Amino acid sequence: MPADFRLEYKYNAGMVQLREDLKLFSGNGTYKAFENGKDFDIKFTSKNKVEIQELHGKLSACGFFGLSLKADERYLDPKADIKDKGSKTIYVVAGAKHYFLSEDDIAGMDKDQAAVAKKAFEIVQEFTKAKRK
Repeated sequence: MPADFRLEYKYNAGMVQLREDLKLFSGNGTYKAFENGKDFDIKFTSKNKVEIQELHGKLSACGFFGLSLKADERYLDPKADIKDKGSKTIYVVAGAKHYFLSEDDIAGMDKDQAAVAKKAFEIVQEFTKAKRK
């Protein structure tokens, strides 16, 4: 996992009572969620570094870092608080490269790229779902 690894995931399910905001950095981060009337507020520390490395490894293995994604200019400032522009988004910095994926982007992808994008969302959602148990 690159030292500059950063992952931000935002999800707002709309009618389903689930909102998520995950911010991970190389060895720390936060996860805030609201599901069916219950709030979750989890802090990641250096103790969670292996978990974060495993998440990075799964994204790498599914081909996420090979997707043809354009970085949204608003997301390039590392100090900026990322504003969700879609119902489900993943923003990653790794190895000085920026990757921004919105659920809305999948419709415009070819079949193989769309499958990788969907898998990336599944991987992150599995990670966050485990935190709400």
